[in-house]
Amino acid sequence: MTACRRPAALGRKDKHIGTLHLLLALLSRPGTVAEVLTDHGITYATAETRG
Repeated sequence: MTACRRPAALGRKDKHIGTLHLLLALLSRPGTVAEVLTDHGITYATAETRG
């Protein structure tokens, strides 16, 4: 999962990898986790803008 978080951190020009990057990584991949989060109103776009 760390490999998935690093591009999110680099793209945002953040100096550390934190929980927001983990959330963005989970939302960027299709699957159950992304579906459940989306069902609860959490999308990649909303997480990125509120982060």
